[in-house]
Amino acid sequence: MLALWIGLAGFCLCFVAIVVVMRMLTWLQAAQFRRRRIELVRCQLPATMELLAMLLSAGLPLVSALQQLLRRNTSSAMDQELNLVLAAIRTGDSMVTAIQRLRTRNPSAEMSMFATMIIQSSQQGGALAPLLTEQASAFRQALAEDIEQRAQELPVRLLMPLIIFVFPATMLPFIGVIVAKVLWPS
Repeated sequence: MLALWIGLAGFCLCFVAIVVVMRMLTWLQAAQFRRRRIELVRCQLPATMELLAMLLSAGLPLVSALQQLLRRNTSSAMDQELNLVLAAIRTGDSMVTAIQRLRTRNPSAEMSMFATMIIQSSQQGGALAPLLTEQASAFRQALAEDIEQRAQELPVRLLMPLIIFVFPATMLPFIGVIVAKVLWPS
C-alpha cells in the first residue's frame, strides 16, 4: 500500500514538473517570437519611412498616406503594425493615441523616434517628409553597423563548438594511429 502511495506521489510530482516545464517553454517561445517580431519591424522601418515620405511629398495627408502605403499587398510585420494603427484611428482613437500604442508594442529606439516625429508633426504641423527621409537613411546606417558588429562577433561564438566538436573529431584518427603504433609495433 505504501508503494502505491509513493508511486502516485511520484506520478503527481512528474506531472507537475512536466506542466511547469511546458509553461516555461511556452513563455520562452512567446518571448523569442516577440523579440524576433520587434527586430523585423525595426528592419522594415526604414523602407516604410521612405515610402511614407514619398507619399507625403506627393501631397497626401498622413492618414491617407498610411492607407495608400498599406494598399500594396504585403503582409510584413511593419504593415501589420500600421494596419493596427489605422484600425485604431478608424474606431475613434486619435492619431497620437494610436501612434503611442505602436511605440509601446515595438519598444525600440528607432520606433520611438519614428513615433515621436509623427506625433510632433501632427501636433505642430511641421514638414514630415524630409525628416522621414533623413531618419530612414540614419536608421539604415545604424542597421548596417549592427549587422557588421554581429558579423564580427560570430567567429568568437563559433570558437566553443569548434573546440568541443570539430577539434576532437579531427584529432581522433591521429591519436588512434599513434596508439596503434605504440600497442602493436611492427
